[in-house]
Amino acid sequence: PTESIRHREEPVYQDTGFYNEKNTDMTNHLFREKIHKEIKKVRDIKDYRIPLVIGGEKLFERDSIPSGDPSCGGDIWYEYATPTKEDISHAIRVAKDSIPFWSELGGNDIKRILNQASIIMKEEREQLIAIMSRDAGKIITEADIEITEAIDFANFYGSSAIENNIHKESTPLGVVVVVPPWNFPYAIPAGGICSALASGNTVIVKPAPETVMTAWFLVQQLWRAGVPKNVLQFVPTQEDEVGQALITNEEVSAVILTGSIDTAELFSSWNP
Repeated sequence: PTESIRHREEPVYQDTGFYNEKNTDMTNHLFREKIHKEIKKVRDIKDYRIPLVIGGEKLFERDSIPSGDPSCGGDIWYEYATPTKEDISHAIRVAKDSIPFWSELGGNDIKRILNQASIIMKEEREQLIAIMSRDAGKIITEADIEITEAIDFANFYGSSAIENNIHKESTPLGVVVVVPPWNFPYAIPAGGICSALASGNTVIVKPAPETVMTAWFLVQQLWRAGVPKNVLQFVPTQEDEVGQALITNEEVSAVILTGSIDTAELFSSWNP
């Protein structure tokens, strides 16, 4: 059973050497050269297709929705596949079946994976900024601090996986759905995903419909860091009957939502 650490007479968090990542020095000429190159590359992307990823399989052959650049009058530059209700059921079954493996992996391995994710985030900072500038209309400084925050999340929650392992302060909930907003499309989903994974849960990501590309880039980084695709699945849906099937499924143990009051009330009305 879960035991609250608020009722213990011991430090809440042990010093594990965590430190906050620094934001980029915008006057650095090397950074400025790199970012201009990456922005040009991203601006040249056309007709990119983003699949569902369920059970480790990329699924392109679904109804798709186009997405545009808000800084250029909605110029369409990619489209993303959307799931059926059957896809949702499959994703939840896969997530549930993967709980024993992930929850028993151990804090050391989870920390190693999340720390590797933070390294990848650092290495791909310029590309990420360029993606967010086109996907969400972010200016460079706004996108940069999101990446810094995401790096901190990966490192901090990686360390917290060790803490959970040592003190047995919590038990996994099970299948967690992460629903981030469009205005912080990288840092907020990174925090939700990393915290859920560090606690031994499996995750289904339902990105904001306006910024699917940014979330797609994030989940690919986490997969490359070592998170199995059965443990972290990518299912962009609308707020329709398919999205409702995901949010209200009885096998979903928790929903991590950051968004408007209207969205929260909608989800609550689906599953009062």
